[in-house]
Amino acid sequence: MINLYKASVVRLFKNIFFLGGLVIALVVSYLFASKTVSMIFLDDKTATDTAKFVSVAMVLFFSMFVPVYLGSEYADGGFRNKVITGYTQTQVYIANFLALLTGSFVMTLVWLVSSVIGGMKLSLDVMGFTLMTVIYLGGLISVLVFVGMRSKKASTAAAIAIGLLFLSYNAIIFGNVMLSFSKEGFALEVKKLVYCITAFGQWFSSTCFFTPELDPGYLAKFIISLALTGVMLLVGTRGINKRDIN
Repeated sequence: MINLYKASVVRLFKNIFFLGGLVIALVVSYLFASKTVSMIFLDDKTATDTAKFVSVAMVLFFSMFVPVYLGSEYADGGFRNKVITGYTQTQVYIANFLALLTGSFVMTLVWLVSSVIGGMKLSLDVMGFTLMTVIYLGGLISVLVFVGMRSKKASTAAAIAIGLLFLSYNAIIFGNVMLSFSKEGFALEVKKLVYCITAFGQWFSSTCFFTPELDPGYLAKFIISLALTGVMLLVGTRGINKRDIN
């Protein structure tokens, strides 16, 4: 299993699109944090606020990259070869998830370092945001691996991923409206948690554009993302070894 994980990581870090994503994360994070590049609604924000906001690019990147990346493994016969050599489909599934999780950790680290060089100040809040980003990307990747490993075809997986991205984006818009009209109480606390199920929700609720009183906090978000990851891995690997690999 360890060798399979290592092979999956090597394959990921040889992928030209992933490497391109790392370069883009490096450049874009620095440009925005240093205010070399900006947007009208970010002009009066601090380097930290700006860096947090542009970190959403990682959500967009992995939402598009993971399905195509996994689909290519089916297309080039890589998945079938791993099973033939003795690995179970569950092991291949987990190895791909862990490799992509490693990739998201590295990209988040690139964002952090580049943003700090650009002017973002390190603080407990920034470190909490960074950890939350790694964890919520893990939750997102667990969903995307499920889509990519279960659909087999890159085109189908990509179409589903785009649909999920669209739904997630609209969910935070609808969620913002619902939260703004909610009164204090148990129902509001539940809505806060539901809002943070998606990666978009966790990201936006931690930006300067979100009402702080409606943010459930990093701990709640950690638990939500870890629970989502666990559920998706259980569902994704359930009965997968019985599936025809052709």
